Amino acid sequence: MSLRDQLLANKPKLTPITIKGDTYYLRDATVGDMNRIIFDQRQWLIKRAEIEGVALPHEDDDNFETALEAFGTKYSFPRAMAVRLCDEEGNLLFNPDDVDDLTLIAGLDSQVLNDFSEATKVPNSQTADDPN
Repeated sequence: MSLRDQLLANKPKLTPITIKGDTYYLRDATVGDMNRIIFDQRQWLIKRAEIEGVALPHEDDDNFETALEAFGTKYSFPRAMAVRLCDEEGNLLFNPDDVDDLTLIAGLDSQVLNDFSEATKVPNSQTADDPN
C-alpha cells in the first residue's frame, strides 16, 4: 500500500449514540467539514442574512461580527447536529448548508438536542471532588 493510499484509508471515526431510544451515529469531522466551519460558515451566514432580509452593519463596522453572530445563533445547534449525525456508513443525515434541513432539525423535540449534547460532551478529566 502506498503512503497516499495509507493516508486516504483514514476515515472519520463513527460513534453510535442513542437519541430517544434509537441508535444513530456521530461522525468525527472530516477535513472538508473543518474547511467549511473555518472558511465557509461566515459567508454562508452573510448570504442567509441577505436572503432573509436581515440588515447587517457594513463589514468594516466594529459591530458587524457581533451582529452576524447574533443572526447566526438560530442555526448554531441545528448546524452542529447536521455536521455530525450520520448513518452507519458515515453518510450525513442532513445537509448543514440546507436551510430546509436546518429548519427541520430546529423543530425537533428538545430531548433530541439533550441526547445529542450528552453524547458529544467532552468528558471532564477532573471533577471538583477529585483534586488530582
